[in-house]
Amino acid sequence: MASENKIADDDAYEKSNAWLVMKALEIIDPLISEDEKAKLQRQYDYVAEEMERYRRGKRILQHPGLRDQYDQLGYKYYVFDQPAEPTAVTPESEPPQPEPEPPKKPVYNYFDDDD
Repeated sequence: MASENKIADDDAYEKSNAWLVMKALEIIDPLISEDEKAKLQRQYDYVAEEMERYRRGKRILQHPGLRDQYDQLGYKYYVFDQPAEPTAVTPESEPPQPEPEPPKKPVYNYFDDDD
């Protein structure tokens, strides 16, 4: 299979997952010929392996230490662009703080008739 069959995003991953479920039912069909079953099994195995590579790549984004472990084990994985590092808020970029309101006159004397 060619590299253009690489899973591009989460939507393609979900479509591949639905395809696997559908083809699994076809593979176990007792009326399918052995040649068709073997061809379908090769396709199924290829898509399942690509899905696993995609999942490994996504896990590496969440846990970068997995990259070394996957390399040691010889596992293949997709390489995604690293997410942008969160930038620290500097004092220049902080939003201006609202000025505090002046203190209000106490209302505890409001109902007094002394005035």
